[in-house]
Amino acid sequence: MSAKKKKDSSQPELPIEGVPPAVPAQTAPAKKSSGTNGNGADHVIAETVEAVVHKPFDPKQSGGGLHTRVDRGFLDYASYVIRDRAIPNLADGFKPVQRRIMWALHEKDDGRFIKVANVVGHTMQYHPHGDASIGDALVVLANKRYLIEGQGNFGNIFTGDPAAASRYIECRLTELARHEIFNEDLTRFVPSYDGRNKEPVVFPSKLPLVLTWP
Repeated sequence: MSAKKKKDSSQPELPIEGVPPAVPAQTAPAKKSSGTNGNGADHVIAETVEAVVHKPFDPKQSGGGLHTRVDRGFLDYASYVIRDRAIPNLADGFKPVQRRIMWALHEKDDGRFIKVANVVGHTMQYHPHGDASIGDALVVLANKRYLIEGQGNFGNIFTGDPAAASRYIECRLTELARHEIFNEDLTRFVPSYDGRNKEPVVFPSKLPLVLTWP
C-alpha cells in the first residue's frame, strides 16, 4: 500500500461548491471594541431633528401641516354644502337646484306640458351635480302644487311611493309661478358653472316661499 502523498503547500486548493472560502488569519477583521453606548466604536449617530414649534393660527396663511389643510378644506366644503345646496335663500325661498329648475322651466315655458326628462336635461346647463338630484327636487316641487303642475305619477308623499321615471311624467309652470316669480328686469344674473350661460342669483319673488317649505 503506497504511502499518502504529503500536501503540497504551494498548490492552491480548489474551492468546494457551497462552502465559503476560508479567510486567512492575518486578514480577518479585528473585533470592534465596544464603547460606553454598547453599539461599538463605529456607531452611526442619528441626525438631529429640530423641535416642533406650534405657531399661532393665522387665517390668512395658506400653508400649514396636512391635518390643518384637511380640517380647513373640510370646513370650507361643509360650509358650501350647507349654504349653497342644503338650505333655501331667504330672498326668494329657493335652494340653488330649485331655482335652476324654475329658471329652466321659465325658459322652455310655452303653456304646454313638458317631459320632465327634457326639463332635467335643460337644468343641467346650470346645475353641476347630476340629473338624479334635479329629478328628485323637481318631484318635490311638483308635489307641493304651488309652482309646478305635474301630469303623471309623481309618487305619494303620504305612502312614500316613488315617482315614475322622468321620461314618463310631464310638468309645467303654474299661473302663480308665471306671474309672481319671474322678472328679468329686476333679476341679477351670474355665469353658470361652465361660463356658457347666465343663471339668476335670486328671484324677485313676491311670495314668502320660504314659509311654505318644511
